[in-house]
Amino acid sequence: MWVRDTHPDRFADFDLAIFEAFFGRTEDIGDLDVLRRLADRCGLDGTALAEVIREARCRGRVLAEYREALALGIRGVPAVTIPGRTPIVGAVPYRDLKRAVEDALRGSGRT
Repeated sequence: MWVRDTHPDRFADFDLAIFEAFFGRTEDIGDLDVLRRLADRCGLDGTALAEVIREARCRGRVLAEYREALALGIRGVPAVTIPGRTPIVGAVPYRDLKRAVEDALRGSGRT
């Protein structure tokens, strides 16, 4: 959240770096040293990020977004929401995502 707020131009890179670290290399993204290193690699101030996390500056907003996701039926990542449909959660084949989008565009009632 801090990266999104303060460096929106770097958010996509940092988000991808975290995703790849966790899912691709099974790194502990709850470890401040890991997050600091990822931030530094993305051209961010990793020490400032660690301080924001230690001080819980964004905690309330993060928890609010988490509760919002739960209310939408999102219980994991990745997640894709399509208006009027049940969220698609987890790694699913491309053909399934494509079919869901095509159904939504056609106005199909399938969920």
